[in-house]
Amino acid sequence: MKGRGVRSLDGDSLKRVSNSAEGAKSRFVLIDAVGVEKSLKTESRPLEKKPGVALKDLLQGVALGHRDDDTVLSLANRLVRLAKQLDDKAQARIEKAANGIPVAELGKSLITALNPDAIVVAALATAKAQGITRTEETLLPEEIEAARAERVAAACAPFDKPELRDEIESARREREQLIDHLNLDQVTFTGYSEEAEQAAQNTIQTFADYIAQHKDEIAALGFFYQQPYQRRQLTFAMIEELHQHLSKPPLLLTTERLWSAYARVKSRQVKGTDSRRQLTDLVSLVRFALGLDAELKPFSEQVDKRFQEWIFRHNAQRATAFTPEQTDWLRLMKEHIASSCSICRDDFDYAELAGKGGLQKAWGLFGQQLDWLMDEMNQELVA
Repeated sequence: MKGRGVRSLDGDSLKRVSNSAEGAKSRFVLIDAVGVEKSLKTESRPLEKKPGVALKDLLQGVALGHRDDDTVLSLANRLVRLAKQLDDKAQARIEKAANGIPVAELGKSLITALNPDAIVVAALATAKAQGITRTEETLLPEEIEAARAERVAAACAPFDKPELRDEIESARREREQLIDHLNLDQVTFTGYSEEAEQAAQNTIQTFADYIAQHKDEIAALGFFYQQPYQRRQLTFAMIEELHQHLSKPPLLLTTERLWSAYARVKSRQVKGTDSRRQLTDLVSLVRFALGLDAELKPFSEQVDKRFQEWIFRHNAQRATAFTPEQTDWLRLMKEHIASSCSICRDDFDYAELAGKGGLQKAWGLFGQQLDWLMDEMNQELVA
């Protein structure tokens, strides 16, 4: 049973056998129902030596030179487990801060550095390079310790960067969720408390202050401060960058939290509180915070309204209106803009558009007008 327990499972495989799973398998519980473990049958060496020490403190300790086996192995265990819990974006941020080393490899390199056999091989190689004849039996303790220290120092070197330590801790805080199943809460009051009202006000003010302070640094914010005729295309990548800055500690200003705060403080001006938030709703939040919109509505609803106005105006100005087939394709393009903030030729490879014939079909319907239609839709539906 121990052998089965230690088998690894990715997130999809684990979810097939446990619907409550939220990620890859990171631990297991061994239940000895018949007492087979009353006598020791195998020798186990758990990696976690300091369960009471926070990951942040382990990272800081290693950076300060605490390289004992317990500290190094505990840090390795935390990193390997964290790698199974993080999404691709969080792993990519850590990998970038570590100069291309994935977070799982950071943990595994620490374990490998403490491998006794590898340490002996390194000590023998060092002695040979110095012209000293040694065997495993004649190696001196200080030679073995020097080889260990060199290997551990190389494995710990990436953690000397404060940026990497901060990125790892930030990813852990984003992922961590504590659930208390013992001390259950009871409802004593229904309604908004004064503290909740003030917290919502503080959230809104923090958001407004951040926008004002970073308007020249973040491309998505600069877009809204420009005059309409000066604005270039707003891309999904720009919105994603802004979301990453806002959602990271200490701000933790996710679209859900911001929308909830505005709904609490300015309920009459906020629509779509019962709908699921999309990343592109951040566009609506920024526009509302800057006073560009009188009401806070989901981005998709704003795109729908602007699309109706735009296509009505086009049909009125053209000698012949768009055909039903052209209109259906324009609606598909509109839906893509609602979910991605913009559309370009490369986007016709996505399933929704590719399944209808892709760029070739759209070019056959609109011809050379396709490019300027996309440019105009990007401006009219998003600006």
